[in-house]
Amino acid sequence: SQSRGSAQPEGVLLNPSAAASTETLLAIARAQAIIVGPGDVHYSVVPNFLTLGFHDALAANTTARLVLPVNLSWRAFDTPHWNVLQFLDWWDHYLPTGREVIALVNTEPVSFPEVIQDTDPQVEIHGRFRLVRRPIASSVLSRNGQPLHDQIRFGQALLEIINS
Repeated sequence: SQSRGSAQPEGVLLNPSAAASTETLLAIARAQAIIVGPGDVHYSVVPNFLTLGFHDALAANTTARLVLPVNLSWRAFDTPHWNVLQFLDWWDHYLPTGREVIALVNTEPVSFPEVIQDTDPQVEIHGRFRLVRRPIASSVLSRNGQPLHDQIRFGQALLEIINS
């Protein structure tokens, strides 16, 4: 496990340990914006935080805008019945402390039973998260049947956030 806001894991998570490459660390150090996700929370995004050097590099770049796309759907085995605010609360434990994070939230209707609901669309700030809402879902499903982001609208929303 990892303690809240901690740059170093409390126990052995990977044996042998994995370390971020020099190129990766330099890219993070030079980034003007860092987009954390989207993707399977436990299978494609969090493993970066288990890689030695990644969290420290993320925390060290205090000028980069942190952007967190909120996933479109939850899964019963790892993110059961999450809504937008639960998603953000969970991520609050992993992202560098003391930083504003822009959360990109979908407003496009999604016909999928396990959609992450925006239960309080009037909330603009949740802790250190500033919520930006845009229609970014597509009607296309992934290989495992989950909804995907619309590549063009998602990209446009990210550019708008990065350039604002």
